Amino acid sequence: MQKIEIADFKRGLNTNDAAHAIEPDQAAELLNVDVRRKGRVFTRNGKTSLHPGSALPGTKVNGATYFKNASLHICAVTTFIYKIVEGTATAVLGNLTSGAQVHFAAWNTKLWIANGAETPSYFNGISTWANPATPPAEWTTVKPNYICEHENRLWTLTAASSQLHWCALDNAEDWTTADNAGSHQFAPNDGWGGVGIVSQKSGLVVFKNYSIYKVTGKTPVSFQFPNLYNDIGCCAPRSIVNIENRIFFLSRNKGEYIVYILDDSGTLTPISQDIAPTLAAITTNVAAAVSYKGKYILSFFTTGSTYKTVSYNYRTNSWEHGSGDACSCYYTVDDALYGGRPAINGNTPSVYTVDTGTNDADTAITSYVKTRNYLLEGADYTKQLRYLIVWVKASGAWNMDINIYIDDKADTTTLKVPLGPRYTGETTKREVIPINVDTQGNMIAIKFGTSTINQPFELYRAELYYDIAQPEIR
Repeated sequence: MQKIEIADFKRGLNTNDAAHAIEPDQAAELLNVDVRRKGRVFTRNGKTSLHPGSALPGTKVNGATYFKNASLHICAVTTFIYKIVEGTATAVLGNLTSGAQVHFAAWNTKLWIANGAETPSYFNGISTWANPATPPAEWTTVKPNYICEHENRLWTLTAASSQLHWCALDNAEDWTTADNAGSHQFAPNDGWGGVGIVSQKSGLVVFKNYSIYKVTGKTPVSFQFPNLYNDIGCCAPRSIVNIENRIFFLSRNKGEYIVYILDDSGTLTPISQDIAPTLAAITTNVAAAVSYKGKYILSFFTTGSTYKTVSYNYRTNSWEHGSGDACSCYYTVDDALYGGRPAINGNTPSVYTVDTGTNDADTAITSYVKTRNYLLEGADYTKQLRYLIVWVKASGAWNMDINIYIDDKADTTTLKVPLGPRYTGETTKREVIPINVDTQGNMIAIKFGTSTINQPFELYRAELYYDIAQPEIR
């Protein structure tokens, strides 16, 4: 008897290549599981509402953040800004333009917002919101969409005009040129708008739809505005995330969605080749991303009013795929992840604590991983499967489901692996499963998973044992 070793899935998801052509340590399908460094896979954690005592209006959370100075969770929904305290959401600002995407920047004890519809304003966590004392004259007609802090100044970018503004040094109340505040417009006649701004050590990076710029220098007199790229830009403002001084973002080039990394030297690296067909399902330039536990997590909108996620582990350079956990915006607080959820699957918009518990707000998490296709039949042999041996975490009194796919067609038999511990203190168990399925065919794949509430699984490794026989005459 010989074996096929399913050692690990450390290189993650590959939907770009045919299932028989991917590497042994990649997965042909992978949903709602996390892949650890050694390739073990386990059901991702769930999410719980941050404000169970309050329902939010509208259809989507249009922005969310944590204001550390006031210890407040803040979110934007319809025409309101809410603060969330002890499970209850309370409006602290109204009369915003409904549906406008709100971007936040916390700086010098104040929380600033920009949404492209109103003059940027700030909140100190106690009193009412206020506008800066001397805003730029342009803000009377054109409102900034994006806002961030860089080199002790607050910066804003207007989407329609690609106009960048910066305030006086250490004073976001003062936007007058007399105090070294100022502005710059990026290629106003190229037909493309500004998409976002983000701070990097070597300068402020400015994204347009199909170009990238950087602001270098320490003072207005030394500011330079070099054009880094003229054929690549960003298509989704919330996809822009600085991770260890590398900028991750989603781009659309000639109809193809690609995730890039822009390092501090200006070098661009595409990283989404393995999941190109997955990103091809994106239907609009609506996406949100965050850095969390060594991963770049990207949520996006697909057909059928569905949000999905992909996660890039930048330690192992591998991808994962999720559903049910997607968010329209994200933020982190210390080691915790939060996300604003759109109103889908009959739910109202909410801010959730993500990566908690074993369910998605009392809904079961369907999770699975499917191996590559293994060749069973050749010109002078046939492999007939006899046993499957799995090493799993003994995590509870429930089962992990196993399905066998022959020539990409699932067998009707579902094999069950009990995950309950055999004796007190045992955390890992080895299970030998006889395969009483006719596995005659050219290709075979194994799918491990679960879809029952409160029943996660964790798979360490597996082995397939087979006999070699004469090929079947058909």
